[in-house]
Amino acid sequence: MQLITLTAPDGHREQWDINLTTHALRLLKRYLEDADGGHAINPLAKQVEAFTGTDLTRVTNCLTYALAIKHNLFYKLQLITNDETQLPRVYIMLREMDQTSPIKRNNSRRLAANQDLFTAIQQATNRDQQIIKELEALVKLFMDGELSYPSLEMASNG
Repeated sequence: MQLITLTAPDGHREQWDINLTTHALRLLKRYLEDADGGHAINPLAKQVEAFTGTDLTRVTNCLTYALAIKHNLFYKLQLITNDETQLPRVYIMLREMDQTSPIKRNNSRRLAANQDLFTAIQQATNRDQQIIKELEALVKLFMDGELSYPSLEMASNG
């Protein structure tokens, strides 16, 4: 069983199973997206809300982070690059590889210039579309300043 530590704004901490956490965050996200729907909040979503609050962006970021832990995406990202300055290029390449993305690979010069990075992404993701999408969301958290390598080095799960 893989555990994740949740910390509430008041400092209260609990360890939750990663599968339960991602499920609860998905429920809360769905509830917040449809807040005008008149549906009652799921009790599990209400429990995780004590740690995330009701800001949809924050809940989405927490879900992305939890999925990254669950699917070992930090390790996959490290296989691709551990240089934060490369993240914008990695993000664009992931968007190009995402089959549902409107950005398509059409610049052969850019691909040739980034062949090593492209190969690393293919090896780390095995071209799995779900992994590509989740990595894309994780890299976006880094680019938006929500995560940084130094903050992860300081973080402790115990």
